[in-house]
Amino acid sequence: MWEICRKDFYFRLSPREEDILGQLQHENIVMFYGRIDKPGDKKNRTVWLAMELCHWSLGDLIKRKRDLKWIPVSSLTRQIAQALKYMHGKKIAHR
Repeated sequence: MWEICRKDFYFRLSPREEDILGQLQHENIVMFYGRIDKPGDKKNRTVWLAMELCHWSLGDLIKRKRDLKWIPVSSLTRQIAQALKYMHGKKIAHR
């Protein structure tokens, strides 16, 4: 399944942010492997981001919130907190 984001998101990803993403290795953070730019003018430029395959996203779970129970929600919250603690330990803020 392909995730579609606003085009400007891809072009705003700075080289520094790409380096930071490439350094993050945590079980609760999606791995970023790299970026491939297809040349072209700004309107027709194509960018591919190579990232770890995830079978679902947090957004998917939120859309199906009627299926969420207290224990999975607390587990998800703990996993998010662990990922943020890891990032903050590396002096990285989530934006």
